[in-house]
Amino acid sequence: MKPNISNGFGALTPTTWREIYDTVTAVAEGSRGERMYQGYGREWILAKITSATPGASVITQWQYGWTQVLRVAGQYTFNTQLITSATNGYGPAFNLLEANNTNASVYGGIAVTTGRELVNSPGFYFDPVPTNTVVLLRLSRTATNTIGCDFTAPNPITGACPTGITTYYDGGTY
Repeated sequence: MKPNISNGFGALTPTTWREIYDTVTAVAEGSRGERMYQGYGREWILAKITSATPGASVITQWQYGWTQVLRVAGQYTFNTQLITSATNGYGPAFNLLEANNTNASVYGGIAVTTGRELVNSPGFYFDPVPTNTVVLLRLSRTATNTIGCDFTAPNPITGACPTGITTYYDGGTY
């Protein structure tokens, strides 16, 4: 709050007061802006995943649409808010657990095919975080000083065992 000084108070003239106020404001905002630029300033919100679009070059990395939600007190239900991934300046969110995924491996070494099927477990697939999953979403400054959105949530492995599997133990069939 900036009080108005119209008559002055000794050496504190209206002009001097304006200079002091402007300097303090610039330093305060500059420090906050510098912290945001360096990645220290963060805002955490609850968000519901609304979509998953596969990456253009890496099919095991998705860009996630999201909508901010607030939890209803004492319940596992959520009310939708106004901020979304389509709100100007926000954009899609990225799952940090997918950061090192490639088209050949996920989570730092689990081999997958180009169809996201697990190499060592045929019939099972590495999938995106499901829609309607509620995550703790972090809004922070990126290296290019834009707003970046990220979260951490495990990706599900879906599928079923192939039919006709026969297991042999000690010469018997089960």
